[in-house]
Amino acid sequence: MLADELEVVHAIRDLMQYRPERVADTARHIAGKAAEPLSCEVGAVLVRYGAEVVAEVVTRDWPARLDPDAIRQTLLDLFDRTAQGTVLEIEIEAAAGDALGREQGLVARLALPIGRPVRFGVLVVAHAATQARGFTNLCQRMGHSLADVAESLLVQAISREELAADRDRYAREARIDPLTGLDNRAGWESQVASEEARRHRYPRPVTVVSADLDNLKAVNDRFGHEAGDRLICAAADLLRQQARAADRIARVGGDEFLILMPETDTDGASRYLARVRAAMRRIRLTDDAELRLSLGAATAREGETLVSTLGRADAAMYGAKRRRGRGPPRPTRG
Repeated sequence: MLADELEVVHAIRDLMQYRPERVADTARHIAGKAAEPLSCEVGAVLVRYGAEVVAEVVTRDWPARLDPDAIRQTLLDLFDRTAQGTVLEIEIEAAAGDALGREQGLVARLALPIGRPVRFGVLVVAHAATQARGFTNLCQRMGHSLADVAESLLVQAISREELAADRDRYAREARIDPLTGLDNRAGWESQVASEEARRHRYPRPVTVVSADLDNLKAVNDRFGHEAGDRLICAAADLLRQQARAADRIARVGGDEFLILMPETDTDGASRYLARVRAAMRRIRLTDDAELRLSLGAATAREGETLVSTLGRADAAMYGAKRRRGRGPPRPTRG
C-alpha cells in the first residue's frame, strides 16, 4: 500500500471515530482531515440544509489570508458546479471573485459532491503554487472515500442540531403564552428562580410589578371573547412597550400580568408605573371598551424572597383596584 493511501486510510479511520456535534465544527474537522493526507494546503467544506449554509475552510502551512464571505460564495459556486459530479481543475483558471483560486496562490483544485442521491454539500481540497501537485486517479478515489465518510458525519451533525433545535423550541413553547407571546406561569417561575439565584451571588435591587385587567369579564360578556383577547393583547403590548429589554413580563392568568425588573429600585418602579398609566390613558380599543389596568409594585427588601416581594406587589395592586372601585380584592399569592 502506498504511503499516501495509508495516510488516507488513517484519516478515514480518524473521521469515523469523530463524534459529530455542531455542523460547523464537523465541517471544519472534515476539511482538515481531508487536506492532510492529500498533501493539500487548503481544505474546505460547505453544507446546505434547510435555510442554513455552513462554510468552513482550513489551511495547512500556508499563510494566505482568506475572506470568509468570499470563501462562502466561492464554495456555493463550486457546490453548483458539482451538480454534474466531481470538478477537477488541474490548472485553476483566473476568475474574478474566486476566493480559492489563482489570486490566493492556488493552482489545482478538486471539488467533490457530498450526499447521494441528494447533494447537500461539497468537499474542496486545493494545492498551492509553493508545492505544485495535481490530483492523480488514486487521489481522486481517496477524495471520494473521504467525501463518503463526510456525508455520514454531516448527516449525524445535522440531525443532532435539528433535534437540539426542536428541544429548545418545545421548551420555549412550554414557557410561552400563545396569545400574547409573553412568558406563561412556568416561564415566570423559571425567571424568578434564575433571578433569585443571581441575587444570592450579587446583591442587587429588583422590583416586581403586578398588573390586573379591570374590565376583561365585562368586555367578554358584552363584546365576546375575541374582543377580550384583543384587550389582553393590548395590555401585553402596553406593558412590553414601556418596559426595558432586561425586564421579564408574564401573563400568569386570564387577566393577570407580572413584571420582573432587575436592577430596579423603588424610584425606577414608580417611573415605570407612571409610564404605563400615561400610555394607558391614550388607548381606546373601541368606542365602549377601554384598557384599564390596576397596578402595584414592590421592591425586594434585604433578605426577602421574591415570592414574598410578589405578595406585596399583589397587595399593592389590589389596594389600587379597591381605590378605583373595581370590585373586591382577590387573595394574594403567598
